[in-house]
Amino acid sequence: MNPLLRVALFGAVCILGLVRPMAAHAQREVKHLNSLTLQYGKASEGTYYRFGYSRFLSDKVRFDVVALRESGREDHPKTGLNTPYYGYDLGLGIAPKLFRLGEAVYVHLPLQLHGRYDRMTQSLTEASGGHREVTQGFSAGPEIGVTADVYLTNWVSLSGQASQGYLAFRPPVTSWPRYYGGGIRFHFR
Repeated sequence: MNPLLRVALFGAVCILGLVRPMAAHAQREVKHLNSLTLQYGKASEGTYYRFGYSRFLSDKVRFDVVALRESGREDHPKTGLNTPYYGYDLGLGIAPKLFRLGEAVYVHLPLQLHGRYDRMTQSLTEASGGHREVTQGFSAGPEIGVTADVYLTNWVSLSGQASQGYLAFRPPVTSWPRYYGGGIRFHFR
């Protein structure tokens, strides 16, 4: 690569703000820093969208509030094969920092408690006599996982998550939901 082109490319990256001086890296994950997270991923039986708000209680612990919408198809004894379902979830928890790699990658261990509403609806068929069979229920339980943030700037990071939960009170879909996905996290004061 031409050295002049290399210098121009490096300068453009610096001007765009993708490379910051080391003093600015001290702004990452400090007490009272807030963040908003948008994620999309694969759930046990379908896909999910997750929206989260986080606040750093210290430079090592983060408080999380998450809302999740899950959808997919499930085989259920009451509603039949390949029944569509929707799940709505609200969770609260903390996420202690496990470790970091330099100033770019931060890994946390989220521990959360979730409340969830699931609804499955069988479509109208002649076999059901024109009645729509609905199975729904509320459940709650803990979730544990691993999240990793790769910082692009002090204000934006790519976020990935893998987690496993347990839901009590006989949820209609699954008692052991799994989630893995990724998204983007915006950090602000």
